[in-house]
Amino acid sequence: MNEINLLPWREQKYKYIKKEFIICWISIFCLSVGLVYCLKILIVHQIKEYYLYNDQLLHHLKYLLPIVKKNNQLKKEINVLDKSINSMRDNHENIRKILDFISHLNYLSTPDLFIRIIEYHPPYLSLAMRSVSKNHSLSLIKALQSKFYNYKLQWVFTNETKKSGCDFLVIIRLQ
Repeated sequence: MNEINLLPWREQKYKYIKKEFIICWISIFCLSVGLVYCLKILIVHQIKEYYLYNDQLLHHLKYLLPIVKKNNQLKKEINVLDKSINSMRDNHENIRKILDFISHLNYLSTPDLFIRIIEYHPPYLSLAMRSVSKNHSLSLIKALQSKFYNYKLQWVFTNETKKSGCDFLVIIRLQ
C-alpha cells in the first residue's frame, strides 16, 4: 500500500478549527460588548426618565403643597363652624324650651307670685321667686312636677316671714 502523508491536511484542519474558534470567541465577545453597551444605553435612558419624572413630581408637589395646606386649613375652619352651628342649634333649642317654660309659668302663675330673677346656666334654669305664702309656692312646684308639665326640678325655701311672704329658689333641668 502506498503511504499517504496526512500531516499537512491535519495541520490545515487544526488551523481551520483554531481560526473558527477564535472567530467564534471574537464574535461572542463583540456581541457581548454590544449587548452591554445597549443595556448601558437602556439603563442610562431609564435613569434620565426617572430623574425627569422625579422633577415633574417635585414640581407638582411644590404646586400642590400650598393647596393641600389651604384645604387642611379649610377643613379646620369647617369643623369650627360646625361646632358653632351645633352650639347655636343647641342654644336655639334651649331658648325654645325656656320660652315654653315661661309660657307655662304664665299660665300657672297667680298675682301672689313674683319672679325676681331668671338665670340660665346650661342645662339648668334657675328662678328666684317670692310668694305671699308657702302654700302658693308649693302649689306652683306641684303643678310644675305634675304629669302634664313633667319638669325635673329642685327647690329650696330661702326666706319665710309672715309680713313679706316666702322667698324660694327653683332649679329646673331642661331636657
